[in-house]
Amino acid sequence: MHEWTLRLDSARVGRTLPHAQVGTFAMNALLMTDNKPEQPPKRNPFQGAGAAYLPISGVLVGAGIGWLIDQAHGRFPLWTVICALVFTGAGFYHMIKEGSK
Repeated sequence: MHEWTLRLDSARVGRTLPHAQVGTFAMNALLMTDNKPEQPPKRNPFQGAGAAYLPISGVLVGAGIGWLIDQAHGRFPLWTVICALVFTGAGFYHMIKEGSK
């Protein structure tokens, strides 16, 4: 039976393996499989815990930005209500998006 020399890289000296082992080694190197079934990634139980704060923070941030706009233009409740509703809607959108992951 013939023996083949397999060089792993230029810094190492080649290793001599029988012909059948070279083929097996080469196939394993190409496939790089460990023959284990794929398992779904583990989920963090606290992954969505912060999502409940998104609508609340949307109300606060939106009302704050709306209040600043109203103070600059002198129309008190208009932009406060509009921005609070828009930011609350965005908070609910992100909460639903986090929940569907």
